[in-house]
Amino acid sequence: DRDLLKNSMNISGQVYLYNELDTDARDIVGVFDDENVCHGYANITHTTSEQGDEKGLYLTVYDNQDSGRLLNFRLWQYSTGREIVLTATPAITFRKDAMLGTDQPVRFDGGEDFVQYFRLEEGWNWVSFNVSSKQLDNMAALLTSTPWQNGDILTDMSSDLTLTYHDDSWYANDNPQDMGISSKIAYAIKVQQPTVIPIAGTVIKDKDERTIDLKQGWNGIGYTPITNLPVETALSDYYDSAQPGDVIKSHTEFAYFTKTGNTGRWQGSLKYMKPGEGYMMLRKGEGNASFTYPYYEMGSTFNEASSTSTQRSAAKARSTMTVSAVVEGFETEDGDRLVAYANGEVVGEATVSGGSIAETRSTSTESVEPIYLSIAGDKQQGIWFAIERDGEIVASTGEVMTFKTNAVIGSPDKPTAISFVHADYADGKWYTIGGLQLQKKPAQKGIYIYNGKKIIVK
Repeated sequence: DRDLLKNSMNISGQVYLYNELDTDARDIVGVFDDENVCHGYANITHTTSEQGDEKGLYLTVYDNQDSGRLLNFRLWQYSTGREIVLTATPAITFRKDAMLGTDQPVRFDGGEDFVQYFRLEEGWNWVSFNVSSKQLDNMAALLTSTPWQNGDILTDMSSDLTLTYHDDSWYANDNPQDMGISSKIAYAIKVQQPTVIPIAGTVIKDKDERTIDLKQGWNGIGYTPITNLPVETALSDYYDSAQPGDVIKSHTEFAYFTKTGNTGRWQGSLKYMKPGEGYMMLRKGEGNASFTYPYYEMGSTFNEASSTSTQRSAAKARSTMTVSAVVEGFETEDGDRLVAYANGEVVGEATVSGGSIAETRSTSTESVEPIYLSIAGDKQQGIWFAIERDGEIVASTGEVMTFKTNAVIGSPDKPTAISFVHADYADGKWYTIGGLQLQKKPAQKGIYIYNGKKIIVK
C-alpha cells in the first residue's frame, strides 16, 4: 500500500527467543497493525559495534498516520517456518520520524506464543485448531481477522452442529450462535474463496487438552501436535484399544488398522497426520475409549517429512467414503491413475502401481498392495471408474459402486476388486463408459468416451 509509505520511524533492537539472542540472519521480523496489515519488515543482521554493543535488528516502520497506532511484532523463524509473537516492553506505538534504540537497543522477547495460519481452499476443508488461544473461546473472536463471506459454512464434525455465515454473524437454524472452538474436534468449513485464518496462541501442552475421547462408530477428531507425525506415532497411545477395521481418515486420505498375529499396524494412503487438518476416526470396539497425542516442543521436527504447512486440497463435497481396491481385467503401468467419476465429475483418484494386478493375484500367494481411494460426495449416486494414462482413458467400468457417506469398502487384507473392460478408445469411435462401442455420436444425455477423452453430451 503506497499510502502507508507517507511516514516512517526507525527501530534498532535485539530479538531474544527463550532469553537467547537470535543471530540467524535468515530470520525476519515483521511489524503489523491490529488488522494484520504489514507496516515493515527486516532480516536479523547480527553485528557488533566498536563499543561492543550487539545490535541485530534495524527496522523501518511505515504508516499513513502521524502517530498513535499500536504496533505488533512477529518473527518468522527460518529453521521451523513458524511465526513467533514478539513482545516489546513497553509497548510501541507509531510516531512519525521517531528513532528508537539508538542508545539502548529495544529488546523484543519471543518464546511460547506463535501464530498458526489455517489456509482454507475454495470448497470444503476438514480442519482442526492445534493451538491454545483465547481467540477460540468464541466465534466472534475469529471474525476480526478473517474475511468470511456470506454463505460460508462451519460444521462441528463431532455433533453435526452447522453454522452459516451472513451479515457479520454465524447462524444456526436462523438464530445467532456463539460457541467455543475445541482443539479436540474436527470442523468441516466451506468457503466461497481461499481464506487464511491467523490464530495467535501457544503450543498445547496440557495432557487433558491432548486427550481425545472416542465413542463406538465415527468420531470427528482434532490433531494437537505442532509437527507432522507418522500415523503410528500420533496414535501410539490408542494401539491397545485399536481393533481391525478401525479407520482414520483425512479429507483426501485414509489408513485402516490391521492385525497379523499380535502385530497391529495402520495401512493406507494416510502416512502422516498434520497440524491444521481435521480427521474422522471409526472405532469398531464397543464402549468408549480415549488416547493422548504425544507432546513435542516448539522447535521439534520429525524426520524429513516434517512440515508446518497446513495446505490441503478442498473438495466440492463435505463427506467421503474409503475404498481399498485392486484392478482386475486390465494390465496397468507405473504412473496410471485410477479415477472415480460421478455425474461427469472426478470424485477421487489415486496412482496405480505397474503390472497386471489380476494376474499377480491369481498366480501368486503374495498379497498385492491395494489402491487406496478417498471418494467425495454429498448424496447417494452411482460411481464408475477409469484407468487414465497420460491424460487419456484406456479402460473403464460401468457404474459399479454407490456413494454412501463414511462407507468403508474393502480393506488392506481383503480389497474389493474393480473389473475393467479394455478398449482401444483412441480410434475415432464413440463408447459408453462401460466400454460398449456405439455406431455414431450419441444423442442421449450422458457421459461417453470419444478418442480417449471424456465427453459429456447434454
